[in-house]
Amino acid sequence: MFMTATGHALVGALIAGKISNPLISVPLAFASHFVCDYIPHWDEGTYWRKKSRLRLFNETVVDVVISLTLSFVLYRNILLQSDYVSLYLCVFAAQFPDWIASMHLILGINNPIFIWVEKVQGGINRKLDKPWGIVTQACTVVLLYTVLYKIF
Repeated sequence: MFMTATGHALVGALIAGKISNPLISVPLAFASHFVCDYIPHWDEGTYWRKKSRLRLFNETVVDVVISLTLSFVLYRNILLQSDYVSLYLCVFAAQFPDWIASMHLILGINNPIFIWVEKVQGGINRKLDKPWGIVTQACTVVLLYTVLYKIF
């Protein structure tokens, strides 16, 4: 895994809330994944070699549940949006490369596409340990919110 699912989901929710056309918002949410992975950050996979696959899987499941909950709260209560299909399409698109990479990393499936996606992401991923790696994710979300909702 790379930037937390929660970080990616919140970015996807911000995009969905600002751009109502899914033909634009979904590809933007997908592209945001790679931009966000380039920003130094912490995630469950920061020390993945020191963890069992079960532990990494469990931590990832908790992160995904939090990501779905917080993106819903942000979208409904702060952005005041109600097109939940658009929301979850963008959230899924923003997380999708990690879903593919995790098929190899966590589940151990040796599919060439899964391995290739994991290697591509590993090449752009920038790690930063806690607490600063969490701070950079929060700052990214706040900065994107400010740019999309306060400036434009």
